[in-house]
Amino acid sequence: VYSVAFSPDGKYVVSTSEDKTVRVWQADSGKEIARFVHDDITTCAMFSQDGKYVVSGSIDKTARVWELATSSEVARITHTQPVNSVAFSPDGKYVISGSDGEAIVWEAATGHEISRMAPGPNVFSATFSPDGQHVALTTDDHIARVYEALTGREVSHMTHDDWMNVVVFSPDGTYAASGSYDGTA
Repeated sequence: VYSVAFSPDGKYVVSTSEDKTVRVWQADSGKEIARFVHDDITTCAMFSQDGKYVVSGSIDKTARVWELATSSEVARITHTQPVNSVAFSPDGKYVISGSDGEAIVWEAATGHEISRMAPGPNVFSATFSPDGQHVALTTDDHIARVYEALTGREVSHMTHDDWMNVVVFSPDGTYAASGSYDGTA
């Protein structure tokens, strides 16, 4: 298992794994309620804020949106490299997916590309700000970058002395925090 995430209401857990599946489980019973399949190892997944959709990423170089109620694929976007990170915007309208050398913001319902960022090396973490206006990315070039979500324009960055694995926004979106292999946050 490569990743797990709770649904916003805490009733479900989504997992990704080496067997190419994305599975959704009832949190209280462990009963599997949905299974989605990629063409290779699945690396990351998360629920939309309303809990109706799951976005997943895979070594197969795709990120996909799935409807939980029907277990059907809603949208797909293809990267040039394996997908390492996915996230829904707070309103569920957009997804960001990150891979080696690129991050793409796209419409969750259609797969239509909105903006593309090329921050350099491997994108490890990609997330939206609470208002959905910005995205933050970490890469293995020791820099976390913040971009305007819809234009892809870089507005800020933070540096570390080693590669960075995670970046998050504060609940009000005023701050971003990053964590690095250099032992600092």
